[in-house]
Amino acid sequence: MKYRAEIDGLRALAVTSVILFHAGVEAVSGGYVGVDIFFVISGFLITTIIFGEIQSGTFSIIQFYERRVRRILPALFFVMLLSVPVAWVVLSPYDMKYFSKSLAYVSIFLSNTIFYKQSGYFDVATELKPLLHTWSLGIEEQYYVFFPLLLIFLWRYGKNYIIHTLAAIFMVSLLYAHNMVQMKPAAAFYLLQYRIWELMAGSIAAILVNKNLYGLNVENFRSPLSILGFCLLVLSIFWFDKSTPFPSFYTLIPILGSMLVIMFATERTIVARIFSFKPVVAIGLISFSAYLWHQPLFALYRHASFEVPSLFDMLLLTLIVFILSTFTWRYVEQPFRNKKFLTRKQVFSIALVCSLGFVSFGLAGYYSEGFINRLSESEREINNYRNHGGDWRRGTCFLGLEPEKVSFASQCYVKGSQSESILLWGDSHAAALYAGVRKKSDHVTQLTSAGCPPVLNDDYDGSKTNKKCVAANVIVSQFIKEKKPAKIFMHAVWDGYADSLILQGIDQTLKYIKTVSPESKVYIIGPVPQWKPTLPDVALRKHISLNQEVYLKMPLYNKLYDLEGKVIKICERHSVSYISPFGRFCLNDECLAVGQVGSAFALTAFDYGHLTEEGADILAEYIMSNL
Repeated sequence: MKYRAEIDGLRALAVTSVILFHAGVEAVSGGYVGVDIFFVISGFLITTIIFGEIQSGTFSIIQFYERRVRRILPALFFVMLLSVPVAWVVLSPYDMKYFSKSLAYVSIFLSNTIFYKQSGYFDVATELKPLLHTWSLGIEEQYYVFFPLLLIFLWRYGKNYIIHTLAAIFMVSLLYAHNMVQMKPAAAFYLLQYRIWELMAGSIAAILVNKNLYGLNVENFRSPLSILGFCLLVLSIFWFDKSTPFPSFYTLIPILGSMLVIMFATERTIVARIFSFKPVVAIGLISFSAYLWHQPLFALYRHASFEVPSLFDMLLLTLIVFILSTFTWRYVEQPFRNKKFLTRKQVFSIALVCSLGFVSFGLAGYYSEGFINRLSESEREINNYRNHGGDWRRGTCFLGLEPEKVSFASQCYVKGSQSESILLWGDSHAAALYAGVRKKSDHVTQLTSAGCPPVLNDDYDGSKTNKKCVAANVIVSQFIKEKKPAKIFMHAVWDGYADSLILQGIDQTLKYIKTVSPESKVYIIGPVPQWKPTLPDVALRKHISLNQEVYLKMPLYNKLYDLEGKVIKICERHSVSYISPFGRFCLNDECLAVGQVGSAFALTAFDYGHLTEEGADILAEYIMSNL
């Protein structure tokens, strides 16, 4: 296959956009499409190579997988190996447990399936998972298992229908992905059947440019079509954001853009000249190593830091990523691709030994609870908070993320004195507060739903759970209209949603309540303290003991305090009470990390901000004293 420098340039665009997106550069809000660009490139190159060898009668399955092993495993295993000792130092046993599990699954190219299974509402944030990015390698390797066999079969028994078959798979997978992203977005994101169409797009592009089958006389259109492709890529990188349903019909924009660049950006086009610029090509050459390095480096740094990393910090880490990548490309990738350096048997033997080693270490880490013996007894007590989570009547009064499950169970609605009735309404933070409020009153109705702030503005949330949130909050609005509760507590992680839309939603919601239930007293409860990466992690790293009250600096204090000011203005306009948890938990920017309930001391949050039962008791006592 003739070397095409412009494809390495396209790789450079893909990896740079992904890294800058994960570094938090807001302008590159759709940088995650770099992975989709990689999928198209991979599908194109693999199909071109396989197709050429099938045509010439030289294709060999064992040779195909040898090339895959030499291309992927040395750099991957090298990055994994160096990540382990750093993870050992900076990860808590809770995080080490799941890091270890991911090591095992990455080694057998099934990490996409494990990250899908771990994608629950209370799962560790994606930016804190050192090997999360390997989900895309799992997708590609699973594709490589069956695709060569499919091509061989079609070449032998349906040569005239190859393009039709691939197009059919493309369409079916795309339609399923677009449909699934509305119902189970995690499945659509991580699983092969909903991503295969992206790789298939590259395969289709490879076959279309194979002149032995399809002669395309498009010389006069190469420049405008390649420019169109480039514009589609730039559009998706800078226009898409986290609220864009993905993968879906939207994903066709970067996929089509990648196809157009690959198919039509030949040497004489301006796009090819841009992508063939030597510094750009250089980044493309190290793009695989750069992709491998960026996530472990970013995630482990976030674990090691108690502060929210600044943009300067992340850009400095990005520079380190490219330095490490250059070294890895030169001294790991290149030697292992050289067949004179290692024979096929040696390569497969080393790959097998390394895989077994990582699987063994991963299983040991997982089943030892993240090598829990590293901790003292008091440290284990703190670590156990990560398994807390609370009950909160999940699936009944605290609904999950499924859009179709929007009816609250009968036990959520408490019958009793109208004058004492309390409605607790909000997201998971309101659900966490329930344990404390319930101890103060027997007349609490809990209507809470994951990821859904207590507002009636249909536009408050651009995420895929919006339909469920709207439906759940409609139920709440009807309850308020019919039952007219004496007190309404509205609580959420307010900063977790877009400021402007949330503020508009609160305003509209207060107007609605005043109209349908003017006698109800509304209390908006502000955000609780939030910690990076989690309060148990901070307590472990600072060697906190649960024997006295402890206040620690809270990194997001200024951001949350500014948001409070905006909400308070709305409350004042509607003559509604605002209760700030900071008034109980915080002294300036230092907030209560270990609190006292009775004679016992406990952490106030079990993750980044969800209250423990003891934390809920403390806040509920404060709320009731301010009614």
